[in-house]
Amino acid sequence: MFVLLFLILVSSLLSQELTLQKVLKDALENNLELKAYAHELKAYRYKSIASEKAVYPVLTFKENFTRTNIPAYVLFAKMNQGRITAKDFSPNTLANPSAVNNFETLISLEIPLWEGGKIRALKSVAFHSEKAFTKTFLRKREEIVFKVYKAYLKTDFAQKNLKLAKINLKAAEEHYRIAKALYKAGKILLSDLLKTEVALNKAQENVKKAEREFYLATKTLSFIVGKNYSKVKLKSIDSCPSIKLETLREKALTNRKDLLALRDQIKVIEANSRATLAETLPAVGFFASYTLYSRNSPFNSEGDGYTVGLSVSLSLNTGLSILEKLKTYAERKKALLFKEKLLKRKILLELDRAYTNYLNSLEEINSARIRVKSAQELLSIVRKRYREGLARTTDLTEAELNLEQALLDYASALYKCNLSYGKILFKAGVIAEVLP
Repeated sequence: MFVLLFLILVSSLLSQELTLQKVLKDALENNLELKAYAHELKAYRYKSIASEKAVYPVLTFKENFTRTNIPAYVLFAKMNQGRITAKDFSPNTLANPSAVNNFETLISLEIPLWEGGKIRALKSVAFHSEKAFTKTFLRKREEIVFKVYKAYLKTDFAQKNLKLAKINLKAAEEHYRIAKALYKAGKILLSDLLKTEVALNKAQENVKKAEREFYLATKTLSFIVGKNYSKVKLKSIDSCPSIKLETLREKALTNRKDLLALRDQIKVIEANSRATLAETLPAVGFFASYTLYSRNSPFNSEGDGYTVGLSVSLSLNTGLSILEKLKTYAERKKALLFKEKLLKRKILLELDRAYTNYLNSLEEINSARIRVKSAQELLSIVRKRYREGLARTTDLTEAELNLEQALLDYASALYKCNLSYGKILFKAGVIAEVLP
């Protein structure tokens, strides 16, 4: 029976089996590309936090030391130090003063009160930039899940192919053994014996080829996941899940993270435009400072003083370059709106293409299942006839090759069906929710 034969083909021979869920979990923890994106996301978070703190007061500490004999500077230094005398105003002293030392300790505070909305706009830029990259990160996560799923399917297919090659090798060895016995008994010709020997050599070649393909598939899976799987065996995927396209088409236009990231990028453009426009408006700020003056050492006070005030500033480029900057942002926004529209159409087209491949794969599975059953029945008949000397070696070899090809076709159709299923989930933006 076909089902029994295929289950024997894909059944586990080792005690430890690696499941798809375990591989996906390992990938989300170990994939180097995801780790890089995670650190990039942290950078965006810190930048967003920094923008939120732009409204905080700026506290400045400064220590200056000067030594000068410039008359005006000497006079003011002594005045600040609180040690000016009438002698300092004599014409000779004013014109030719002795050099003085001055330690100036300054503590100042600046508070932006209003900058035309620029600070708020830049906060919005950082906030939506972080949101956009968060969605980009989540889309990259979905991409890694799909890559791992695809590599898992490929490795599983290679594993099944290797098992089938080994089964065929055992059959070829048995046929060669029987053929030698029949040739010694004079029941078959030398040409028949040589044909079984050729078939045996081909089976040995197929096993080596399948082993290399399985090794490469395992290495590829390990590379994507970031963990070595060379000593484990995969749990085979032996069915293809059902799926409803219409539900996923609706979800795709609301769930696709790259589509949502585009919308956040549009908000970044709008916020940048507001920040640029704010540069044409007045900026109002409060400032205060307290200063210590000393001729002997820093942090000492022979004289002190404070300053408080409000500042209002306005700058405007006379060439009105601000207008060109605003036009730049307007064009970038239009470009993103067209990209959003294009991406929506592309998503739906990709879903339709993947679903078409999925339906074709289902047909291939059903067709291959029928061929396997027919090939199995034919092989059973030919084997009986061969043992009774009523069938040629070529008949037996052909029947076995038919079954081998039918089983490979079935495994291939199963691989393509599951791959199309995963692609549909990926294109719909739900693969990370469904598979793990």
